[in-house]
Amino acid sequence: MILILLVAAKAGLWKDKLEEEYPRIGEIPFDSTRKLMSTVHKDLKGQAWVFAKGSIEEILRRSSAMAQGQSHEPLTRHGQTMTFFTLTMFQMFHVLAIRSERDYLWTIGLFSNPKLMGAVLLTIVLQMAITYSPPLQPIFHTTALSLSELAACIVVSSTVFVAVEGEKWLRYRRKA
Repeated sequence: MILILLVAAKAGLWKDKLEEEYPRIGEIPFDSTRKLMSTVHKDLKGQAWVFAKGSIEEILRRSSAMAQGQSHEPLTRHGQTMTFFTLTMFQMFHVLAIRSERDYLWTIGLFSNPKLMGAVLLTIVLQMAITYSPPLQPIFHTTALSLSELAACIVVSSTVFVAVEGEKWLRYRRKA
């Protein structure tokens, strides 16, 4: 968590400043039927914003646009595929990083927990199948990604691994 806060601070994202610029005016708590929770904010210009977190499928189903700098672009099937792929890989990198609260993955060993590694590999194989298998694409509303798009998804999603392992390093270094 420390590393995430440091990165946010370097990007100029301070909690107090964001709460001032986007005050919360409402909240819809998590509901297992909706599969998400939402908060409603108003910016300084009076425009309402809804921020939601929840199941990947539900977020993508409800999304029609994505932010690109100051503009909003329609969220296409291809964009949804990239988002879904990236979020799935975020989860895989995260589960590998949190196997130990203190020890790094490379000291524990990638295959020291074969069942977990099997689950991670199965998830990746299934994600690749729904992304690249023509019979599965219409069912999951996906399109094939180019090699550069696939690489971008993996690089972006690996940042959670770097952040968690970096936080361990910061904590361990202080105690040593």
